[in-house]
Amino acid sequence: MKNNLSYYQHEVNSHNHWKFKTLRRKYQWAGEGKFWALNNMIGESEGCRLDISNPDKKASIAADLDFDLSEFDEYLDCLVTVCKLVVVDNGHLLTPMTQENLSEVNNKRERQRNWKKVKSTTNLEKSTSTEQGKVVEIEQSKVKESKLNKSKENTTVGAVEPLEEKKTKQVSKKKPEAEPHWKELVSVYFSFCFEKFDEKPSFSGSDPSEMHRIIECLKKRAAEKNVEWTEETAKLRWREFLGRAYQDDWLSKNFLLPHLHRQMNKVFLNLVNTKNGTYQQQASTVGKTIEFDRP
Repeated sequence: MKNNLSYYQHEVNSHNHWKFKTLRRKYQWAGEGKFWALNNMIGESEGCRLDISNPDKKASIAADLDFDLSEFDEYLDCLVTVCKLVVVDNGHLLTPMTQENLSEVNNKRERQRNWKKVKSTTNLEKSTSTEQGKVVEIEQSKVKESKLNKSKENTTVGAVEPLEEKKTKQVSKKKPEAEPHWKELVSVYFSFCFEKFDEKPSFSGSDPSEMHRIIECLKKRAAEKNVEWTEETAKLRWREFLGRAYQDDWLSKNFLLPHLHRQMNKVFLNLVNTKNGTYQQQASTVGKTIEFDRP
């Protein structure tokens, strides 16, 4: 399992911090640049801990930073004891910055692994359910055929009475109204999953219908507030719903549309402001206030 960083975040005004000003006072801007190079090496190391216990490896790191060993030791002493930018732990260099970033990234990676496991298990259950359904259907067909054969055997010639076929009234089900912004909303869902889990969802089986039910509910809630269901409104409300669902600990680890649909009311309740009963978000692109009310 990967336990290092491909990138890390730091504040854009970090150079104004007293630690970097202290570093530049002695080593100028080149000294700060060398710190960032060292920090990159730390971030790439296992556990974001750069091993300097081996003399040859330490000499190699020093050479990469244009130091000889004595200069490198003096530079490290400044980073550790004076500037408080680096920590030495059991022959390893680490920085609070990379450790904090690693913790956040590993939490995200754990959610991604759990999401993949849940998705794999769900797909397997769907496949198993389909196969079992086919077996049951075959067995029922055999039973019906057997009863029909027995009925024919027990019927004598000339005593057959015509059977009236009962016509069942077929109730025409009204087809759900097509969502005018469906493609755009699906694109929002795919982008959100890729952003949070680095993987696009399968979007198969009951996923489209589960998503459609959630969208219909969002659309209904907008209509109740006389909010026009434009493309901007639809995407804003859908993205906000997904974002609030992701903040739920269980849903973030089981982020599948069937779960989102079943937990829909819970997500709506989380969108409600505890102070006045509504959650409001100004949508500048729409020009209207979006309100999510209690279900």
